[in-house]
Amino acid sequence: MSKTKERILEKALELLNERGVAQVSIRTVGDALGMSPGNLCYHYPNVDAIVEALYFRLVADLDALILESMQLASTQGIDLHFMFQSIERSFTTFQHYKFLMLDFADIMRRHETLKAHFRQLAQQRQVQFMQLIQALQAGGWVQTERYPSQFQDWIQQASLLGDYWMASAEIMLDGDAEYKRKYYQGLFFSTLAPHLTAKGLEVYQELLNKSWEVEEVEKVEATASD
Repeated sequence: MSKTKERILEKALELLNERGVAQVSIRTVGDALGMSPGNLCYHYPNVDAIVEALYFRLVADLDALILESMQLASTQGIDLHFMFQSIERSFTTFQHYKFLMLDFADIMRRHETLKAHFRQLAQQRQVQFMQLIQALQAGGWVQTERYPSQFQDWIQQASLLGDYWMASAEIMLDGDAEYKRKYYQGLFFSTLAPHLTAKGLEVYQELLNKSWEVEEVEKVEATASD
């Protein structure tokens, strides 16, 4: 990708995150960059093309995280510490593309190509997540299924939370973006709890306690600096 296209995407992402898709036009992006609409359209003919490029960049970023997890699961195995870190990295990545998460339904209605791609991607993610669950099970962290579709149901529940948490946070929570992210990634991590073994539950609680301890320390440090 050329440096100019990268510049356009970075500035467009900043504006889209601040204002949302409905409030950003080619002229808006061009003005912010000091580029004429004609020059900008040479690279991206409209905002829809920019949104599409940013969507596929988000997918690529998440693919890299999942590929790392899959490789580790197949070679060394994974544990709950790794899962906790992976969830945090994924939620941070989602937050970087805030507008896509907040305007998700509208974007999918406007972009049939993206909608078709996302449906196919969701099926691929289900297979990948099932393999990660099986790796956790092999390590003694996750119990065997207690009913036939238990893990499929778990994947669906976790996927819904992962895809739509930011819209919920925007409506239901006050506070800064980091607080909202930590709250919902904690909820996402909690979807593991009903499926864990005794060993898994012990480590799960340790991770939660440590997370809240870090949160309290950060609050104290922030207050002291003010």
